[in-house]
Amino acid sequence: MNRKFQSCPRYSPIVRGAALFALLFLLASETRAAGLVIEDNDYFGPVGSDMQSALILLANPTVKVLGFTVVTGDAWRDEETQFLLKFLEVAGAGNMPVYPGAVFPLVNSKARMTAWEAAYGKIPWKGAFNEPDYPPGGFHPNDPYAIMPNPAGPPKAKEKASYCTLFG
Repeated sequence: MNRKFQSCPRYSPIVRGAALFALLFLLASETRAAGLVIEDNDYFGPVGSDMQSALILLANPTVKVLGFTVVTGDAWRDEETQFLLKFLEVAGAGNMPVYPGAVFPLVNSKARMTAWEAAYGKIPWKGAFNEPDYPPGGFHPNDPYAIMPNPAGPPKAKEKASYCTLFG
């Protein structure tokens, strides 16, 4: 008796190739290590889009957040650090390391911005250099170390004592 043994139906090479590709893709996605992330941002608070980026990272199962670094941007670094620490505490991630970055912009300054405005016209949003009465108020362009009260209260956690260049 000369019977051909077939363990599975015959499929075209394209179907077999697609099935193999799908299997390899699933195996690779299951065993892939989480991406390591340190997010550097100016966390203007208390709940702006800068803060929301932290939530997206913390909620992503394919990302392992090592910590956050804070630089001056829309507000001064120390104030933004306090906003971020409280935000992480409320989000259930109060143990996440937060490191301070640059207090002063590396390129821009209030004097340079004023000179630019004199030459080209008013800049509507100046971030930490906004005038104190700029809506919503509470800016302090001449005192980079002032920290305005957070409506959610002060954070329990403190930022790391070292600078972000020594992260770890």
